[in-house]
Amino acid sequence: MRKIRKGQVLSKKQVISSGLKVRVGKYQLGWRWVEVFLSPKSENGSGQFCPTGSDVTELVIGLSDGPQVAVAILLHEAMEAVLWDLDCSYRLSSNWAVGSGLYSFHMTHAQYSEATDRVGFFLAKCLPEFQKLVKHLSPKK
Repeated sequence: MRKIRKGQVLSKKQVISSGLKVRVGKYQLGWRWVEVFLSPKSENGSGQFCPTGSDVTELVIGLSDGPQVAVAILLHEAMEAVLWDLDCSYRLSSNWAVGSGLYSFHMTHAQYSEATDRVGFFLAKCLPEFQKLVKHLSPKK
C-alpha cells in the first residue's frame, strides 16, 4: 500500500478504494469534544467514548449506505455519547460479549431535554461540513 503524505489531496476514487477514513472536523458535543470521521466503505458507525491517551472522542460514520443513512448514524452516535455523559447508559448483564445489544438507556424528561439540546447544538455546527463531504464521497447518488 502506498504511503500518503500529510496534506496530499486524493481523488474521490482513491479515498473510497483505500478504505481510509476522512476527517470532517472537531466539534463540541456537550462538555466533550468529538472528532468526526467518514468511512466511505463502512455501513455502520462507532464511537470511542473513553479514548485512551486523548481527551477527544472519535466518531466514525459509515457512508456505504448513502447520505441519509450517514446522517442517521451521526445522530445515533452523538446521542449515544451524550447519554453516556448524562449517566443514562446501563449494561443489562455481566455478559461481556462483543456488541452493543446489552446496553439500555433510562432517563428523566429533564435528561432527555439536555441530551437533545447538546446534540442539536452539535449538529448545527457539524452538519454543514459533514453534508459537503458526504455529498462528495457518497457512493450512492
